[in-house]
Amino acid sequence: MTDDDRLQWARDAKANKLLWESFDQLKEIYITQSLKCGEKDDLARFRYLKAYEDVEVVKRHLVSVFEQGRLAKGEETELKKTNKRFLPELSWS
Repeated sequence: MTDDDRLQWARDAKANKLLWESFDQLKEIYITQSLKCGEKDDLARFRYLKAYEDVEVVKRHLVSVFEQGRLAKGEETELKKTNKRFLPELSWS
């Protein structure tokens, strides 16, 4: 893929309303599902809310790449130092 092809792909993706609506729909689904969790089902609720946050991170990343052509240095550093956890830390004390 040439640089011109990538630039055209990025322009098409940025203008694609369906792409951006899908992010909003995903976030709405995750919030709805987290509200359906039972009162003692903290792990499932945590996972849905984390997925909600992850969708927003991906959306912001795409916007950043489309606007700047690459990750900003601050975002790159943040991504490198992040140790993503899929389970919450629980203290048993």
